[in-house]
Amino acid sequence: MEVLDYIKKYKYHLFIAINLLWIWALISPNIYYFDDNYRAAGGFYNWGGDFRPFSDWLYYILGMGRNFTDLTPLPQLFALGFIYYTYFLYIKKFSAEKITIPVLLTFLPIVWSPFLLSNLYFRYDSIFMLLAVLLSVLAAFNVDNNKNFRAVVLLFVACGFYQPAIVAYVCTALFFVYFIKNDDKNKMFNLWLKQSLTYFIIFLSGIALYYFTIMKFTTDYNFYSATHSQMSIQNLIPNIIKVIQEVGVIFKGDTGSIFFAIFSYLILINLIFLVKKFSYLGVIIFFTIQLGFIFSATGVNLLLETPYFWYRTLIFYGFYISYLLLSSLYFFKLENFKKYSYTILFFVSFYFLSIALSASSAQKNKKQFESNLMINIIEDVYNSNYNANQKIIFYGEYNPYIIHQIFLKYPVLEGVISDPIYYTYKLQNYFPYQVNSKRFRNNYEKYNYFKKNKNSYILLKDSMFYKFYKNESEIVIYFKSVETN
Repeated sequence: MEVLDYIKKYKYHLFIAINLLWIWALISPNIYYFDDNYRAAGGFYNWGGDFRPFSDWLYYILGMGRNFTDLTPLPQLFALGFIYYTYFLYIKKFSAEKITIPVLLTFLPIVWSPFLLSNLYFRYDSIFMLLAVLLSVLAAFNVDNNKNFRAVVLLFVACGFYQPAIVAYVCTALFFVYFIKNDDKNKMFNLWLKQSLTYFIIFLSGIALYYFTIMKFTTDYNFYSATHSQMSIQNLIPNIIKVIQEVGVIFKGDTGSIFFAIFSYLILINLIFLVKKFSYLGVIIFFTIQLGFIFSATGVNLLLETPYFWYRTLIFYGFYISYLLLSSLYFFKLENFKKYSYTILFFVSFYFLSIALSASSAQKNKKQFESNLMINIIEDVYNSNYNANQKIIFYGEYNPYIIHQIFLKYPVLEGVISDPIYYTYKLQNYFPYQVNSKRFRNNYEKYNYFKKNKNSYILLKDSMFYKFYKNESEIVIYFKSVETN
């Protein structure tokens, strides 16, 4: 009992300590994540082609010029400040009297979501990705306070930093309209409908303003932005199906099956709560809100012929889990089932914390392994008389067994851990000239290229982890799969 009394007395101190532990786990791997590799190797940045020119302006100020050095961990610390400020905005809004542990746990999935984690690992991008999330949330808060013009401006600026972040506005708006209170159920429904339309009109206004000013006339087009000319209403349903499939990875594996049971239970509680609150209209509202989250999840990819559902764009997921927890918390308060709410909240929080800490462990092991592996590859490249005119192609990626064990437990983390395409840039620091990488549209095209031209290469080395091929114009590093060893 003394231990329980101690925990109750210092519960807020323990809560802060756990969050500091997670922050340390996020920063301590000290990795170059996805685009970080070529930005660090080239010393340049250019997000304007991705319709994010405000990000360039921000980095021009922070980096004091076009070329800049790595400021880690400063951008990530700013990013953490932005997301935790967002977190405490919700705490303040939805705490009826005082801040309690259940309320604190309700909104933690927003912070610990593996999809949001994929944004926070970026050394350069994280600062404006999370700033855009904060601005989107602030826009919704401004609409709630009848400051509509300011909300439009905030959405406009958020789009200029990172378009996928605007789903945070949609999620926050759904939080607000969900908890409209009125003793008359018909009046409450009318208020819900009116308020929903207000949020929607503000949302469209902010996007339209951005599209017809910055996006339409000032963006330098690149590989990503060119795909926006391929918009069509016919892509709507396929893209929604695809985003559901992408998010569904969270339910795979043993732990995912357990979480899916809890998730389904929260969905049921949410439906029951809405039926009790809105009577027969509860079912309509239930499906409307679920569709709202699905549409927000697709974000700017909604109508694209070639959508880019990178995990980092699925920011909505943590918000959605918090939404379900919030409804269950209110339901259990009404029914006086506090013990049930505590059990669910602690399980869900521990589940997401476990994912976040496992991601950190995987990144640390991956970095150590890759450092040793790269030394061997660089030695092979030098010994092969490599010259600046030759191109290098990397196929696949080899991860140590400990990482595969983490992937088996949390399959979602396989999409969060670094991408193999950037091995070329990891070589960059060891050569006095720019290392060339052969470009492919996708991995399928790359694989077929090697399969077609395999006989033109000479196998120079067959090591435990990779095969080293070469011809007059190219070098190929082909990583073996775990199954072949």
